[in-house]
Amino acid sequence: MDKIIKFNSIQGGPFTATQNLVDFHIPMQDDDVYDLSKSYLNVITEVITTGTNTFNVYNVEVVSGNATTQQAYSPYNSSLIKKFNVSCAKYGRLADVRRVDILSQTLNDYLLTEEEKKSGEYASINNGQNHKDLYSSPWREMRSDGTILSRNIDHALKIPLNQLDGIGDVTDLCGKVGNLDLHFELNVDNFFADVRQEANSRTTDFGQKENIVFNNYAATAALQPWTTLTTTALFDTLDDSPYFVGQQLSLTATSAGTTPPAIATVLFQITGIEWLRTTVGTDIAGALKLTVTGLPNSVAADNAFTDIVCDGVSPTSVNLVFNSAELVLVKKHPSTVESCDGMAWNRWSTEQDNGNALLSFSKQYVVEPNANTLFVVFPDDTETISHNAVVTDVLMRVDNVDLTNRIVKTKSPLYYDRLNMSLMNIGKRLKSLTEHNYNITNHTTAEAYAIGANTLVMFANPLPITISTKLLQLNINCSAATGVNKIILYKSSQYELLFK
Repeated sequence: MDKIIKFNSIQGGPFTATQNLVDFHIPMQDDDVYDLSKSYLNVITEVITTGTNTFNVYNVEVVSGNATTQQAYSPYNSSLIKKFNVSCAKYGRLADVRRVDILSQTLNDYLLTEEEKKSGEYASINNGQNHKDLYSSPWREMRSDGTILSRNIDHALKIPLNQLDGIGDVTDLCGKVGNLDLHFELNVDNFFADVRQEANSRTTDFGQKENIVFNNYAATAALQPWTTLTTTALFDTLDDSPYFVGQQLSLTATSAGTTPPAIATVLFQITGIEWLRTTVGTDIAGALKLTVTGLPNSVAADNAFTDIVCDGVSPTSVNLVFNSAELVLVKKHPSTVESCDGMAWNRWSTEQDNGNALLSFSKQYVVEPNANTLFVVFPDDTETISHNAVVTDVLMRVDNVDLTNRIVKTKSPLYYDRLNMSLMNIGKRLKSLTEHNYNITNHTTAEAYAIGANTLVMFANPLPITISTKLLQLNINCSAATGVNKIILYKSSQYELLFK
């Protein structure tokens, strides 16, 4: 039976933008065999929020981008890795790829079906917004009914090695390569924690506007404790509720009667949620009855409150913390290994350039002899995804021979044909052409995969294997003055080791 072995990183956390290196040293015996296709890196994280909430639970999500621009899509876990390399004691460097974050984020949209994207949400950076209008954050355990409080939890971001480099596809990594050293550079400064259902979000983060409106309240006696709120909106099930136990909200209302207390932005907290199965008085079956603390007591029997609505509350601070990292390797049982005479894998190399906003970009690059596939990506301003809406066409030639008999126009049949050929060339399958990941901007699960935010633009083509280095001519045309800016060439080459 295979064994699951965890290795702690040499560096301790928490990891920051300036302390973002993670290394592992794996001692190997000759008869050790690891299945890297099932192995992964775990980055243990938490989102720390502070504020006036007694229970300190806020609805959070994590977004990618920079301090000024944040992306509308949910990033894959693999985009947390900026650089990845693997070396061994006997054969030296086995893998070394820079800006693997952009490559993996782009390729995953093509290599994962929509079902695979959704089924992996339990381990992702974001579970996205579900049909209850809560951003089901993996850093929060939200409870939509009863009296058990929601809570903050740590979350392990699982990053499969096979999404970083071809070495991760190797199913039989033999101990004959000698001790292994794995190096990761984390993209810590490219991720930010954000709060949903914060102040002034009643029209966006609570679903329909009716969800934040409550039934009128009338006191029956002086100094009547006000401990419940009942929604005017009716819900088919608790799964449709935008509320969770432990949530802090603010309430406004119109008051009437004898010396009523002022009701203007009063903070309260939910301590219990009940979905009404039957109608009781003015509380209609299907409504949500919230048990709360923090509302003012009525001071006279004739006090009444109308126009009752709630809004979210913002924490004073929110921080995403990368606490530690561990490498999870699958060690194969000797009985499942037939032989270990060698291994073959695809290895990425990277070349970065800039078109300086040229409308017609032309440049020649020197490419490795054994490079068999090329992917040309255009990082956006946040450098998290390949996106350049003004690129109209590309023409590539190797050693003065055109790779296609006509220019390749963006999103044309030839564009997708070459993409499919290139993925097959590196042993992958084209599974999706939606070309965008989960959109996290106020959409339900059903809508989020159908909204074209940050549509990908990536040109790909197989390359001929040559005896010596080859010259790649790259011509790119654009339709607008923004032109060609950042360019990254990812080249895939096949490597093979034979053990004596």
